Amino acid sequence: MEITMTAWKTFKDQKRERRTEKFLAYKKEQSKWAVILEGCPHIMLPSRAKRLHKMLNVDGLYEKLMSDEWMEYQKQGWIYSKVIKPKYHEVIPENTEEMEYSVLKIDNGWGDTALFYRRM
Repeated sequence: MEITMTAWKTFKDQKRERRTEKFLAYKKEQSKWAVILEGCPHIMLPSRAKRLHKMLNVDGLYEKLMSDEWMEYQKQGWIYSKVIKPKYHEVIPENTEEMEYSVLKIDNGWGDTALFYRRM
């Protein structure tokens, strides 16, 4: 079976078109986050949240970090610090004059919580 030159060009054009569409969608998504990051540079980006979710293997962490409720919390100045697991009996730091700490539940069935802080 012989492929004609026009069929090959059509195939390559379609491939280029799909690649361009994906790139434009990516740029549009990045521009949305750029606007948010101008006002709040500490907000957790989806790519970083996804990497963190995979690295820590905490059920529901990505969904919670990207939820509207936690986004608003981060816009108020709270910065994500770490996940506290109940089985390790970690102690939540006390508030100081420079730092204020807060904990939000992840609601994943394991009792995990996320530690946030903000500078006073």
